Amino acid sequence: MAGDSEKLVQEFQQMNKTAFVLGYTGEVGKELVKALLGSRIFSKVVLIGRRTVTYEDELYKDVVSVTIAFVVRMTLRGTGTPLPNIWMTTDHKSSSGLLSCRY
Repeated sequence: MAGDSEKLVQEFQQMNKTAFVLGYTGEVGKELVKALLGSRIFSKVVLIGRRTVTYEDELYKDVVSVTIAFVVRMTLRGTGTPLPNIWMTTDHKSSSGLLSCRY
């Protein structure tokens, strides 16, 4: 039985999946991030939050941190059909110095 779960973990690791964690500065989020990094199941862990946190522990060396300034929600005019959220970040600045949009 344990061999089956180890095989599943190895197969999942080979898929190069990324984990996105929102709310990583709270108590539950901190423990979730530790568990994700400790398990090494995901090839990348991206932390998304309102503020940037600096980690000293070697466990966090490959973590990608994205700070969200705000999220804009838009709909297609006259239809009410939602468009993908546009995240304005402070991490990605354009050459003009303005914030860039990624959606």
